[in-house]
Amino acid sequence: MSICACTQGIWILCIAFYRVSLGTLQTTPATSTSKSNFALIAIIGSMMMVAALATDSMLPSFPDIKNFFGIRETAVQGVLTIFMLGYAIPHLWIGSFADRFGRKPILLIGLGAYLLGGIISLLAPSFMMLLVGRFIQGMGAAAAPILARAILRDLFSGIELGRYMSFAMVFFAAGPMLAPAIGAGISHFFGWRAIFVFLCLVGIGLAIWVTISLEETLVEKDTQALK
Repeated sequence: MSICACTQGIWILCIAFYRVSLGTLQTTPATSTSKSNFALIAIIGSMMMVAALATDSMLPSFPDIKNFFGIRETAVQGVLTIFMLGYAIPHLWIGSFADRFGRKPILLIGLGAYLLGGIISLLAPSFMMLLVGRFIQGMGAAAAPILARAILRDLFSGIELGRYMSFAMVFFAAGPMLAPAIGAGISHFFGWRAIFVFLCLVGIGLAIWVTISLEETLVEKDTQALK
């Protein structure tokens, strides 16, 4: 089942990349512009998948986590619940902070929290510390998909915004299809803690990618955004 879902996710991503490349060739003849748009949607798509990777990749490892910490089956579901709680809270203020300080610095802070939560979860000596790490990781994961949409709104408008937003949502939908198979494979061969190594590498890789390739898209910062 997970292999089938993973295959579907890969096909969805391939179709999305094909449509992006086709669209940029039709609307922007310049090769450099086409490549920059393709790179942009790749970054945006990766940002949209951050939360899904951190949630759905954990599902196959629930039995191993339960046995490792000696907890009830209902308790291990807190690994997902506490993450979603941490994920929900920043939605109240990330947009305002991004309007005040810019998209890129808030995004990097979020990815830093995502990495910190992953490290705490990786090294957690108890189930309670694992939950603490997951809460922090959830808070950090919220920044990427929120700011992905904000960045697109900064750069595009009208029909073009709708097109790129639809591409971003394709990645958002493909994440839950890919993540369980990825998590199952990692957990099977390397153990459940290795999933957090993978998530930390995702956070580090995306942070480096954003730092090098993504320019600040907010033209004018709103000094009144936090008031």
